[in-house]
Amino acid sequence: MAAVARYVWDESDWPILRVDAPPQPADDRSFQELLDWYGSVLLRGQPFVLTFELGLGAPLTVERRDQLRRHTSEHAPLIAKHQSGLAIVAKSAYQRAMARALFWIVKPPCPTEVFENWDAARAWATERVRGAEPASAVAR
Repeated sequence: MAAVARYVWDESDWPILRVDAPPQPADDRSFQELLDWYGSVLLRGQPFVLTFELGLGAPLTVERRDQLRRHTSEHAPLIAKHQSGLAIVAKSAYQRAMARALFWIVKPPCPTEVFENWDAARAWATERVRGAEPASAVAR
């Protein structure tokens, strides 16, 4: 039996949180666990920045994108109040372009940037945590 692909999240660098997407599509349970964890972080009522590493895995299905959109819509007031930023790390130029296009069409409830690598995303997240308006990232 093949191992189930799962999202992995890390809170060890609080208030900068990291989520790594699996290299292949995750099952429904793993995606729901991710949304449940994210909701629980929002309910803590403490400022944080979420970094999300897309990797080179499969894109979200239409159903999962809709589920994420509903979750974001339902939690928008908490996101706007507590989430200081969202940094998307996408190694593929195509992924970065698609993410930027999506965020241009649908404005996220918190400051959001797309980066090519983890170091640039981490630097931006650190500035967001400090409350500074981050300078443009070099590797976007």
